[in-house]
Amino acid sequence: MGRLRCCMWSSPALALAFGAVALAAGNAAAGSAGEQAAIADQAAIEALVPTPDFADLPPLTAKDVEVTAAPQAAPAPSSSSSSPADSKPSDAPSPAAAPSSAAAAQAQPKTATQQLAAADSAIAEKLREMIGSRLERLLDRKKERPAVEAFYAARDFAPLWITNGAANERAKGVIALLAGAGADGLDPSDYPTPNFQAASDPAALAEAELRLTATVLTYARHAQMGRVHFTRLASDVFYHLEAPEAGEVLAKLAAAANAADALASYQPPHPAYAALKAKLAEARGRKEQVAPPQIDHGPALKIGMKDARVPLLRQRLAVSGEAGDTGYDKALAEAVKAFQLKHKLRPTGSLNSATVDALNGPRRDRDADIIVANMERWRWLPRDLGKVHVIVNIPDYTLRVMRNGAVYWTTKIVVGKPSQPTPITSAAMQYITVNPTWNVPPSIIQNEYLPALQQDPQALERIGLRVETNRDGTLRIYQPPGDRNALGRIRF
Repeated sequence: MGRLRCCMWSSPALALAFGAVALAAGNAAAGSAGEQAAIADQAAIEALVPTPDFADLPPLTAKDVEVTAAPQAAPAPSSSSSSPADSKPSDAPSPAAAPSSAAAAQAQPKTATQQLAAADSAIAEKLREMIGSRLERLLDRKKERPAVEAFYAARDFAPLWITNGAANERAKGVIALLAGAGADGLDPSDYPTPNFQAASDPAALAEAELRLTATVLTYARHAQMGRVHFTRLASDVFYHLEAPEAGEVLAKLAAAANAADALASYQPPHPAYAALKAKLAEARGRKEQVAPPQIDHGPALKIGMKDARVPLLRQRLAVSGEAGDTGYDKALAEAVKAFQLKHKLRPTGSLNSATVDALNGPRRDRDADIIVANMERWRWLPRDLGKVHVIVNIPDYTLRVMRNGAVYWTTKIVVGKPSQPTPITSAAMQYITVNPTWNVPPSIIQNEYLPALQQDPQALERIGLRVETNRDGTLRIYQPPGDRNALGRIRF
């Protein structure tokens, strides 16, 4: 079966002709008696269908197809010694005529280098040379070099950070972000940026281009998976980390309307991270303020005692006295007593250790460091925790079920201790157990419960544990479901 070509038309005359054809076909089927009528109908149909008169049309010219006609080569003079076979036309099809040079130039797509300014074209050539021979000197991570080379090769080595021989807006925005890396708890000195203004020739500018590329990739990697690997902290910490692919980072920044925002997007997107970032700015702002002098700890002061701390204590509590007076008198004791009442301390009127701590206030000198450490830990977490997820806060002894960014349910939990810490990890939850049975781990049996049984055979029974002997002779200690179960009502 051959292919059917369908042509769409909008001519009413042709529609009428199709109807007449159907009618004529019906008449022809009636028999030979209607043949003459069918011929007449056919003639009428042909008269209704307009057809162009090709004899009156001029031949096509080069102007009609908007292509410059190629000059025709002069015919070679015929040889007098040619045989009739030589003048015979060849059976092989003649090759298509080669397009003209002007048409070929229009059809060929322009490369990035062809679209560059003269100064940037020279930089592109230097980039080609450096990437091919010296990239390992500028890019420390071996895994990133093939991706960087492929990225620049795909753009014909056109610079990403330079336009018309100077740093472009993309470069300026990224450099400003790297200079302010401290706002995210990072060290700006880890992200050096080149001085494009000091680069005086294409080679220096090409090197500055690659150095900024290397720094950008370092920042993206640190932002996504942290500067410090979790294995350097403890063996009971595990996260699945994935470094960003270098080519994807550069392509994302090249396509972004704001390259700085695109680079910053590699930081954790979680609301808790944003809250820590705000607290870091607040803590650093407090650190810049002049803190009041601290009152030293010492022996408890009572009325009639003398101590070098008394003048500073009078100043803090706004109690008048003679300059240099170190006596702890009744007026100062009453001021201390009022302070204790205000801060819900035992109102003894004596300056004890708890009162000194309250006067000095909480220590804030390490607040910024603690916040920075927690921001780093957020970089280890998956970027998408899911609309519903569970967070265990070990220092707070709490578990929270989060749903759409809000706390859906919370409960107190039991956590490990320094010698047996709770593992820190993040994983997809497969199932939960309602009213679980707690099978005591062998390490706890060996290190805690067997020594307790030797001293008191009823010790485990009192806390609701049961003891069984396995077939291989080992002990199984477990706690059945119930209110006293260590795992509670639900095990995640």
